[in-house]
Amino acid sequence: MLNGYFSGAVRPLWFSFALSSIALATAHTEPGKITINSATYGDERYTCSPDLSFCNGIAFCSFEVGDGLCALDANADPDGARNLIVDFFCGTPIAPKAVAAAKGTKIAIDCQF
Repeated sequence: MLNGYFSGAVRPLWFSFALSSIALATAHTEPGKITINSATYGDERYTCSPDLSFCNGIAFCSFEVGDGLCALDANADPDGARNLIVDFFCGTPIAPKAVAAAKGTKIAIDCQF
């Protein structure tokens, strides 16, 4: 029905949004595979967002939590307590999960059934 209707360079904003929403919804469909939604590392005053994309697409991901995950502010206490909080999906975005771990410990992100 829409074949050729929006063939020009200008498309309504709702049409572009609908296409991007479909792409986003299908990005999380592989059952039992990790998709990182967000990650935050730091303390009460200083935080950063580590790139945990190395965990995407696998069923289990484990690594040591530490300052090498992302760059914290230079004013952060080097010996201060820090935590990593990870929000993720296992397949579909319907049931989000979360895990947390302290600096110097291992974290396990698990979508194994």
